Amino acid sequence: MVTNKYIVLQLAFLGLIVIYGCSSSSSSSDDAVINGRIQNIIQVNNNLNQDSIDKVFGFFTLTKIAYAQTANILVNAIVDGEIVDSDETNSSGSFKLKVPEGKVTIQFETNPVLSFQISVIEKSDISLLVSLDLAQQQVNVNTFQMVTDTLSCKKDENFIYVEPLITQMTINGDGSSNCIKTKDDCFFNIEIGGILNIVNCDNGIISENTSEVDINPGQTSSLNITSFLNGIVGTNKSNITIQGFEIKIFGGQIGIFADRNAT
Repeated sequence: MVTNKYIVLQLAFLGLIVIYGCSSSSSSSDDAVINGRIQNIIQVNNNLNQDSIDKVFGFFTLTKIAYAQTANILVNAIVDGEIVDSDETNSSGSFKLKVPEGKVTIQFETNPVLSFQISVIEKSDISLLVSLDLAQQQVNVNTFQMVTDTLSCKKDENFIYVEPLITQMTINGDGSSNCIKTKDDCFFNIEIGGILNIVNCDNGIISENTSEVDINPGQTSSLNITSFLNGIVGTNKSNITIQGFEIKIFGGQIGIFADRNAT
């Protein structure tokens, strides 16, 4: 188990890592699917008078707070100022949206209208659990989980994904693919606020031919790699940098392999 916050993967650092070897609009097939739920809605309680609010009991003060129903709230997905999908919450506050890759604003037609923005990867499955605070006019993201297929980049096709709101991201190789593969001078970057799981891979991360991989699952979060062949492979002047509080690699053959020209 590793507790250092910054690790550059080189052969000299192998001892630092725990390694176990052994809608309302048309949609596209590339769209991501958001399954969301409003956990609660906090609103101003106008039934409390000011005299009650001003009374202090020990360390506690009464405030004008109440909880509203989460059903029948219209939720819009907005891209570049245009609504690309909409749904109305059901009796449990759940909603479903299909959205394209990129920056997406999730808007709730409450009073006042509230919204927040997320970054989306194509064909991913996203789970959102939010609280709407009408009193403070803000959306609190309690859970943001994303599951995506394998990711890659090659020459002139850099991949950069930055999303501090994510609590857990999973890259799934479905048992037959390299989960992350880079080659030919490309730059691959993932920076999120929560846990990163790389699972069901042939190789967890494979970087070739002077490509660069930079992964940061959050300063207090973990990176978990489960692969059938190797956890991390670097060859031919490639560079792999991983930052994190705890890193675990379960490799069927080798946890980490780097030739003498890779770092």
